[in-house]
Amino acid sequence: MEDLLKRGILHGRKAISNSRKPGPVSTPELVNASTIDELADVIGMERLEKLIDRFIASLAEAFPGEGRAAAEVGREAHTFVSMAGMLGCDALSEACRTLEHRVKRGEDIAAPLGEARRARDATHDALVRRRGG
Repeated sequence: MEDLLKRGILHGRKAISNSRKPGPVSTPELVNASTIDELADVIGMERLEKLIDRFIASLAEAFPGEGRAAAEVGREAHTFVSMAGMLGCDALSEACRTLEHRVKRGEDIAAPLGEARRARDATHDALVRRRGG
C-alpha cells in the first residue's frame, strides 16, 4: 500500500504527488489529471462525472473474495485495464494489466491480484475524494 501512497492522487483537477524524493523511476498516478481534463473536454464535465460515478460503483464490486476461476479474474482484469486507462487511473490499469498477463501465462496470480485489489481501493478512495465525498 505504501507504494500506492507514493503515487499521485487527484485533488480537484490538479495532480498532487505524494513522493518524498523525486527520482528517475516514474510511477503511475492513481488518477491522471491531464487524462481527466482531456476526457472532460471531449465529453463534457457532467457526462464525465456520471461516468466516474459508475466507475466508482464498479470498483466496489471488483475482484471480490477468493475461490474464483483464474480465467474469470483475467476477464475482469482485462475490462479494468481499459476502463481505468480511459479514466486516467494509471496505477489500477497497470496492476490489472499485470494480473491479466499472469492469468494468460498460467502463472500464480496471488501477488498481482493483491496488488490489483490495493490499487482498486486506493483508486476508489482517490476518486471519492475528488468528487468531494
